[in-house]
Amino acid sequence: MDAKKEKVHRSKRPREQSGDASGPLPPATYPFSDFRVPFEPYSVQCDMVDHIREGLRSVNPQQPIIGLEVPTGCGKTIALLAGVLEFQRLIKTEMGTPKEKKDYFESRRFKWEQFLQQYYGSVPGPLSDDTLPKSFFKQFRTNPSKKLNIERHLEELNWTATSNMPFQNDLAKRFSTPVCSVFYVTKTHAQLQQVVREYRRLLACAGENHTYYKNVKMNILGSRDKYCVHPTIVRAKGAVRNGLPVENNNLGEMCDKLVTLDQCPCVDNYGELATRALQGGMSSCKGHGNMSFDMEDIVQEGAFTSTCPYYATREMSFYAEINFLTYNYVLDPLIRHETKMERIIRNNSVFIFDEAHNVSGVCQDSLSVDECPGVVLELLLREIEPLFAEHSSAVTLAYHRDFAVGDYSLASLFQFLFLLFDKLREFTVAASFPTGVAHQKGDLPSDKVASTGEQLVSFIRPVLQAFAAAQVAAVEAGKRRKDRDPEKEWYHLFRQAYAIVFSLGVTFNPFQFSIFALAHLKRYLLVLKFLFLKPQSFSTCVEKCAPNENHLTEVEQLLAHLPPTTRETASLSATTHLRSRRISIRCLDPALAFHYFASSTYRVILASGTLSPFSQLVTDLGLYRCDRFLREVSAGTTCPNLLIDLFAGHHVVPTENLAIHVVHNLLSGEGTVPLRCNYVALGSADFVQLLTRNLLRMIGRLCAGAGFFGGVLCFVPNYGVLESMFAEATRQLRGSRGVVATREPRGRGDLREVLDFLRTKTGAEEQKTVLLFCVFRGKAAEGIDFTDSMARLIVVVGIPYAPLLNWKVRAQRAFKGEVSN
Repeated sequence: MDAKKEKVHRSKRPREQSGDASGPLPPATYPFSDFRVPFEPYSVQCDMVDHIREGLRSVNPQQPIIGLEVPTGCGKTIALLAGVLEFQRLIKTEMGTPKEKKDYFESRRFKWEQFLQQYYGSVPGPLSDDTLPKSFFKQFRTNPSKKLNIERHLEELNWTATSNMPFQNDLAKRFSTPVCSVFYVTKTHAQLQQVVREYRRLLACAGENHTYYKNVKMNILGSRDKYCVHPTIVRAKGAVRNGLPVENNNLGEMCDKLVTLDQCPCVDNYGELATRALQGGMSSCKGHGNMSFDMEDIVQEGAFTSTCPYYATREMSFYAEINFLTYNYVLDPLIRHETKMERIIRNNSVFIFDEAHNVSGVCQDSLSVDECPGVVLELLLREIEPLFAEHSSAVTLAYHRDFAVGDYSLASLFQFLFLLFDKLREFTVAASFPTGVAHQKGDLPSDKVASTGEQLVSFIRPVLQAFAAAQVAAVEAGKRRKDRDPEKEWYHLFRQAYAIVFSLGVTFNPFQFSIFALAHLKRYLLVLKFLFLKPQSFSTCVEKCAPNENHLTEVEQLLAHLPPTTRETASLSATTHLRSRRISIRCLDPALAFHYFASSTYRVILASGTLSPFSQLVTDLGLYRCDRFLREVSAGTTCPNLLIDLFAGHHVVPTENLAIHVVHNLLSGEGTVPLRCNYVALGSADFVQLLTRNLLRMIGRLCAGAGFFGGVLCFVPNYGVLESMFAEATRQLRGSRGVVATREPRGRGDLREVLDFLRTKTGAEEQKTVLLFCVFRGKAAEGIDFTDSMARLIVVVGIPYAPLLNWKVRAQRAFKGEVSN
């Protein structure tokens, strides 16, 4: 459906009645009633706050997702924060008893279980708990004191019996979990820091409720790359930023090794840092009038006191009223599991996703394996086989072979895992590449073979079913389970093995998996779990590569200490083939990961300037109750079949203040050259030189003719083009005083320094013209506030659409039912 034809107006939702037995909240008369903002709010901001209020309080229909499309520059962040914080305050201050609060949320919580059963069918869903018996942890948790505080605290919160000794967490004694937890989620850390600045500005405007907002506890979750203060990791981060390889740049793995070996003194005292941050006692926070801080504040405090900001902020998420974090923390099921966030997400949580047009892509990536070298499969097989092998080894002697987990022994479950990954290895090796056949238009390149998810499952499942049948037959007749379908017993075995692997971690690894192998084992099992659930939602690709392209130093070092498996010894040629291939498993349905996440929340708010067309958003995220999808989806329409309530706001910038031009040709000494920014042209040094010369000429004329100064953002397809154009612009501008060129940093480089430079040079004092080269979908592409004169002109060069012959594009189009050309 054409996005321009979609209706755009506010939805009218029935208001709560004062006699609602579930305990209604008092009505608010003014959109920014809690905050005395020093400006007159735009009408679109007021409409946003009203819509958020109604969505958070909605009873009938129960629509757990709120969609807000508001153009950039309309004050979206302030409105989102104001609407949600007001709701949280009313819940905390206007409802007295815990039962009243519980009933309020229960009456408005969407019944996800019923929806998912209808959406996924009768196959056991991914939301089923894969619990392990207490005896498993009693058998292998021989040293409970080695646990991190956060691990023991989580066990208490979840009422599990995996700990053999009583433990009282210091934070639990001082703080309580909020009735409703708010999470503001951004795509990048740069956006996160910008949102935190807006949050601190908003708190400074608190009116009558200043005392309440003064004591709101906040938290900022970040990666170890941002937060680790251990001297070894700090040196490694500096080496990575300088282009030096440090253990495949996997700083998280380095951190895990230090914690596992008890060589990180910072992690032992992280509770002290968390307490100071939650109490507003950090030295950098004094004088603010509230308990807000930013990432630099807590890093400085952690470095000064030798306490770990990474683990401190992880545990603070249980007690903070509002958390700021990035997408992967919550949308990636594996990261969500590893950071122990599942329980706090279930705490009547409200999630705000800024730049939410990225949600679909991140959901797909979180359930995908991308170009995994075959040598990694070889490593997994070598680490699993000793766990069930007949010959004795250090690993097999560490536990009783007949120790049972549910209906099956540990040895049987590890053997099942070995068969699973051996079939995946066989699938990779068996891929047949075309030879001696003329390449036809529309074919994949000859070094790639794509398959459907159904084909992969059909290849793997028979051997797993045969193994499960043999295990069932070996059980005494009187002890056989009769309440499970024998045809699906293989899936029960898979879930048991999955639960064992996912119970392992940094401080609990009795089976001696390497950290590298355990991380890949978990990722594969997560993807396979959803693949078995809905194989039609996945596609696979096996591709050839030179053996040196698959060479991973760390993997080779691990393999050197492990004997080859029996399968490797039997077939050396297959091992050679495996090392020259890569396998990818691609999730085509973002709804799988989104449903898995959203079912644990109270409400999810999707906010962006580009959610349209809404029909695609609803389809991609599976936000409809019936199989037959409504083709006409518009903002403001309350439809019982939709799980999302949509709102679209108009831009506040008058159209006469905008000018858009399309350039078709470049000027050269011999006339004009067609402006075709394809792969071949952008790889030509002559074309890049001509393109840059025309760009600088255009900027020069603006500066000379209209007194123009400010930022010029030039977006290019990739970093290779960026470096070429930046180098050429620097050469051509040598000796010039009018225009200054800079570029977006690549990799782990810090964007803040570039933005500070841009802000200073284009300010009222210097009034320079700065040309900033940026990459599409890069750090500066979205969510960055280019205020005042920081962005007076935007130039777009070569939009990087994925090629139609890319196997991922072809698979995605086939999944959506589109006709390939």
